Amino acid sequence: MFNYSQKRIAIAFATFSFMLFAFSLVQDFSLLPYRNYPHNYVQMNQLINFTVAFSVSAMTVYLLISLNHYTAIQLIQSNNQLKKLNDELDRFVYSTSHDLRAPLLSVLGLLKLAEGNVDEKEMNRYHRMMESRLSSLDKFIKDITDYSRNNRLQIVNENVNLFSLTTEIWESLQYSADAQDIKFINDLPSNLIVANDGTRLRVVLSNLISNAIRYHDHRKENKYVKVYHNVTDSSFTLHVEDNGQGIAPELHSKIFEMFYRGNESSQGSGLGLHIVKETLARLSGTIQLCSTPRQGSTFSISVPK
Repeated sequence: MFNYSQKRIAIAFATFSFMLFAFSLVQDFSLLPYRNYPHNYVQMNQLINFTVAFSVSAMTVYLLISLNHYTAIQLIQSNNQLKKLNDELDRFVYSTSHDLRAPLLSVLGLLKLAEGNVDEKEMNRYHRMMESRLSSLDKFIKDITDYSRNNRLQIVNENVNLFSLTTEIWESLQYSADAQDIKFINDLPSNLIVANDGTRLRVVLSNLISNAIRYHDHRKENKYVKVYHNVTDSSFTLHVEDNGQGIAPELHSKIFEMFYRGNESSQGSGLGLHIVKETLARLSGTIQLCSTPRQGSTFSISVPK
């Protein structure tokens, strides 16, 4: 009945009970007048007492073992989560210190070059390069914000029109330099409404669609990004398909790791797909990848209804 901090009181009560029992064995003492019960009556009461005491003791021991087991599982899970957070924090500090400074150093270098006597054409090229580096920095900061919000904010269930959501995401991305000549195919029904966290679904779809744009294949003429779905009684699945560069099979299990980049020339933050995976985990969802190099990729996200 007492917790660990009150263990001295618990031990005192147990000791007092044992002393009373021992005293009753060695001394013929009773607060009540002596009554001469029949032998059969005494045996029956002893059997009842033993049965009740054994059952209660067994239930108590089982409860304590169950509580200890549950506490041990919780402790193991907490330690694993803490280890994961520590590992991510180490990588986060190392990578952010590089990824935040690199664009700034590039802009500073371009500003130094622009201080010299350069013609207008060269100056415009410097401006485009600075804009590109600052855009990368802005995207990286946005990814960090999304990652932080996903771990901190509670899940909000709301009615989400997926057709409107994906169309809105594409409209915000279609004027970027990489999105030129890419056809967007939205095969979602205009009345497809699901009850889920709209903010987190936006983060997931934004990262998948922007990745499909960023890693398209320049050599192909009919470049496209396609979104379609499947619905079952218990879940719905969204597919984001493209005919871009594709991903090598040996990288399929690595691309969801924090700060992982497929190659040194990648302009991404290395956080996008990790954020997608962690966000879906908060929604009890999953993500699967089907991809072939030089043919394209299809990311499929499944979320319970």
